Amino acid sequence: MRSSYTGIPAGGKYIVPHYLALFIDLNRATIKINLEDENDVLGVGDAINKKESEKLAALSAVHQLNALGKAGYLS
Repeated sequence: MRSSYTGIPAGGKYIVPHYLALFIDLNRATIKINLEDENDVLGVGDAINKKESEKLAALSAVHQLNALGKAGYLS
């Protein structure tokens, strides 16, 4: 069986076109870190499963803390 829009065999690996990605259900996780002397940091992650979205949200928060010079803030 062939896919009607790509010509790739069904079950084959391919990159999902942008217009089809809009129909994929994603989980969103957010992490809020309250900083005493500055604005809060809000990490957001979107992924197909919950665990990955949580990892991406944590990574986003760490990058923001690093940009503020507070990378060691959580340790």
